[in-house]
Amino acid sequence: MLSKKKASNASIEEIKQVASENQKDAAREETKIVITAKDKVFLNKVIEIVERGMQDPDFNIDNVAELLLQGRTTFFKKFKSLTNLVPVEFIRDTRLKRAKELLDGGEDNIATIALEVGFGSTKYFSTRFKNKYQMSPSEYLKIQKP
Repeated sequence: MLSKKKASNASIEEIKQVASENQKDAAREETKIVITAKDKVFLNKVIEIVERGMQDPDFNIDNVAELLLQGRTTFFKKFKSLTNLVPVEFIRDTRLKRAKELLDGGEDNIATIALEVGFGSTKYFSTRFKNKYQMSPSEYLKIQKP
């Protein structure tokens, strides 16, 4: 099992990876994201807040900003500058990654998984899952089970 520090560093690396994958303008000059120790603390707090709150379908970036004692706009700008991600994308991607982990772990009730990771609608969950992983959750389950 990873220590909390290693897990946090891994999460920050995942954020960087998702950020680079989600860059919308390929022609834009690539810039390396430099994250300071203070930024790492900020990102770790964001990750912790999102992981605790993502089960709630009403959880959103306003909740994150409020818990960080920041305004919505300030939080949005800071998060985007560090990750090249819009915060709502990060929350959605975190939910989808957790759903995939549950599917990998043997959970096979898609409706239960959707609710457990904070999607209010199974249909919306399936649509977002398919957009991210190029297959529906049920198709993913079929390839997981021998």
